[in-house]
Amino acid sequence: MQVWNNNENGFRQMLRLSSMFGIVWWWCCLLVLASAALDAKSQNSSSSSSAGQSRMFGGFLFRRRTNQVADTNEKHSNDIDVEQDEYPYDWSLDYDEAEDKTFHSDDVRLPLDPEAYMTSPEIIRNRGYPLEIHHVTTGDGYILELHRIPPRHNGAPAWNGTAGRIHDYETTEGRGRPVFLQHGVFSSSACWLLNPSHRSLAFRLADLGYDVWMGNTRGNVYSRHHVELDPDEDPQFWQYSWDEIGYFDIPACIHYVLAVSGWDKLVYAGHSLGTGLFFIAMIRHPELNSKIHRMLALAPISSKHNLRSPFRLVSPIIARLAVVMDKMPTKAIFDQDMTLRSVQKRLCERNFFKASFCRDVLFLIAGANPDNFDLNLLPSVNAHLFQGTSVRVIAQFAQHHNTGKEIFQQYDFGKKGNLERYGTLEPSVYDMSKVTAPVYLYYGLNDLISTREDSEWAAGQLGNVQGFFQVDDDLFNHWDFLWSINVNELLYDHILPLFH
Repeated sequence: MQVWNNNENGFRQMLRLSSMFGIVWWWCCLLVLASAALDAKSQNSSSSSSAGQSRMFGGFLFRRRTNQVADTNEKHSNDIDVEQDEYPYDWSLDYDEAEDKTFHSDDVRLPLDPEAYMTSPEIIRNRGYPLEIHHVTTGDGYILELHRIPPRHNGAPAWNGTAGRIHDYETTEGRGRPVFLQHGVFSSSACWLLNPSHRSLAFRLADLGYDVWMGNTRGNVYSRHHVELDPDEDPQFWQYSWDEIGYFDIPACIHYVLAVSGWDKLVYAGHSLGTGLFFIAMIRHPELNSKIHRMLALAPISSKHNLRSPFRLVSPIIARLAVVMDKMPTKAIFDQDMTLRSVQKRLCERNFFKASFCRDVLFLIAGANPDNFDLNLLPSVNAHLFQGTSVRVIAQFAQHHNTGKEIFQQYDFGKKGNLERYGTLEPSVYDMSKVTAPVYLYYGLNDLISTREDSEWAAGQLGNVQGFFQVDDDLFNHWDFLWSINVNELLYDHILPLFH
């Protein structure tokens, strides 16, 4: 133990590098090698016609976002575990959907996006919506932060004494029904907020009068607290996988949301790993199925047998590396730190050409759909995509692919560890037929992470599938469920009636 203390600074440097290993580290290396070429190309592009640019690197029709600016003098009131904030905006259902449509040459700098420097609560406030911050303690002591956009009742007294009322939620489509949105791996509640408000699922639901709750899994920047463990000092804090999140975090959040809202059922919508965590929760706590009005699985995660992302190429390495790192005093990986942000701003956000290159690296991971991504959004995506998780969470992705078969199983501790934990040499397999809540699954044909074949397998295993749909765009990828330009027409307009 003394050895680690004497080399703590060196180990932290090694851990920082390892946190970029795989997708992030590969991304940065590509950008560093291409930086000079991008600068030269960017200069040349200013003298050439935009019509001559390649489809992947420029000449796109970009759109600007319009953000409301919050009053910086606004005061907030706080409870013991709930922060309530309300801003005197005219929060109208008639949101202005007009956007500037401008052709940019590749050497034009990206406009500054203030929300790239904001937290999720700050983004919600910046858009002019009310906010509550809640804290939930899990059965094993993790303190999770939930972000809520509450419904507002016409004529009800405001928390801060302001007079403006917007609509009576009891007369809206949502009628205040609670909705729980769960992000994917190494992400946070911000993933639901980055798109312009009129094509963000969280804000569209709020506009319709739903009680919108957004979860943050243990270990990300908002849920990095514990009743006993210090995430900076205690390695035990980071010894969790999908299994613990599904067994502890999701049930704790569901129970809390229902208790606060007063409803007996909620609608759960998950993206990517947020769907797999739901399946685990329902399997391990069968009584929870009766508390789910409907579940919407966007890019569902269970089996990874048919993974097409380049992540599959490093899966064997990641699985072995996880065994080593699991014995070290590890911290968060895929975490947003100042070093990564500096690299992103220098190599990705200086002009539209560099931004298009970085976007294409993201596409290598999850599928390419360049005409459906607004490059103005890239700074916010860069700032909020990597929010931290544990080694085991990433390793469990690799383990599922490395099995070479269609399976949804618990974390693999090796034969000895499995025997101690599960009583068998192999990890226990989840029986997905125990998920009896009504489930609707949506997949994208160009999603390299949640593929059609794996989604079809999940649909065949679940106990109560009410719908299985392919998004009507052959290029729809893993990120498009959250940030695409035409996500309303392709997805949200179809799923919103299911929240009712």
